[in-house]
Amino acid sequence: MSRFELALTVERLSAGKSVQFKQYCELALDMKFDLPRLLPVLAPGEGSDFQRVYEVLAAHAQLTRSLQRQKRAHLIIRTWRYIHIPLACLALLVIGYHSIIELWKMLVLHY
Repeated sequence: MSRFELALTVERLSAGKSVQFKQYCELALDMKFDLPRLLPVLAPGEGSDFQRVYEVLAAHAQLTRSLQRQKRAHLIIRTWRYIHIPLACLALLVIGYHSIIELWKMLVLHY
C-alpha cells in the first residue's frame, strides 16, 4: 500500500470515533517518522479499531522513513554525479595530454 492509501485507511478507521482517537491519528500522521508515545484514553469498543489503526499508522511511519532515506540517497547520488562527471572529463584530458607529450618526447628526443 502507498502512504496515501494508508492515510485514507486511517481516516476511514477513525471516522465516528472519539476525539482522543482522532487526535491521536492526526498527530501520528503529522509526526511522519514515529508514533506518539502517549496512547489515548479510548472509549469502550474502540480497542480493536485502535489496534488496527495503530498497525496502519506504524506502516505509514515506516514508509515515510523509507521515502526519506531514498530521497537522501538520491541527493547523494545526484551530487556525486555532478562532481564525478567533470572530474572524469578533466582526468581524461590530463591523461590524453600527458600521453601525447610523452609520445612526442619519445619520437623527437630519440631521433
